[in-house]
Amino acid sequence: MNKENELAKLHKKLYKILTEDAFTVFEIPPNFDLMSASTPLNNKLHELQKKFHPDNWTSNPSIYGLITRVSSHINSCYQELKNPLSRSLLLLKLNGFHLDLAKNTQMPQAFLFEQMEFHELLDEAANDCDKLEQLEQNLENKQKTVIEELGSLFNQKQFEQALELTKQLSFYQKLADLISRQYP
Repeated sequence: MNKENELAKLHKKLYKILTEDAFTVFEIPPNFDLMSASTPLNNKLHELQKKFHPDNWTSNPSIYGLITRVSSHINSCYQELKNPLSRSLLLLKLNGFHLDLAKNTQMPQAFLFEQMEFHELLDEAANDCDKLEQLEQNLENKQKTVIEELGSLFNQKQFEQALELTKQLSFYQKLADLISRQYP
């Protein structure tokens, strides 16, 4: 009976993990700046995977499938926290701001002109590694600036402004993907 109670508690705990957001899973306060986490993200990932890795549960087939789902959820949470765009989207969601990047594409006119210019430069740089590297560096600098601004906005709880910058970061990330596909 005691073993059944332990198994029931474990099931409950595992199902709970599957419903938790990435910050909760990694036991860190919701914050854009991950440097404030007491345990570095990589260390926490290893700790969680050591505890919930499916290989450690092969002798218990009744829980193996659930453990596999939990392990996958932990990995997804890790990726969500590592990526500034997905981390920003999560923070916005946790603060009541839902952003559908596929539908919410309105941007200031100056930013749209900048995007058009980036696309023109990308077309001109096709198959020229030096031009692509220069364009990539310029884009990385812009992304870095937006990421720093996002950190500040989230710290100040200025979520509407963070929402707008998150849309910009999404555009920059798409451009970075386009650039990486242009290399010969």
